[in-house]
Amino acid sequence: MDLKLYKSVLQKLISLPEEYLPQVNDFLSRLGRKHSQKEENRASILALAGSWNDMLEEDFEEYLTHTKKTGDDLFGREVEL
Repeated sequence: MDLKLYKSVLQKLISLPEEYLPQVNDFLSRLGRKHSQKEENRASILALAGSWNDMLEEDFEEYLTHTKKTGDDLFGREVEL
């Protein structure tokens, strides 16, 4: 941890008027949740990616072909406005 930065943040918190502390607390809580959510998402993505390791090569190729066709069918159309 960067002790100098930590001290700087604490000094700024100390100098804030008390009425701003609930807002600062909410902001810091949101930052913590975002960080936690990123770690959970990362773990989920890695778990999903690892699940493909058990797939046979031809099954994976079939999956990719089907996924591309479905995407093309859904999003490859022209829409009149």
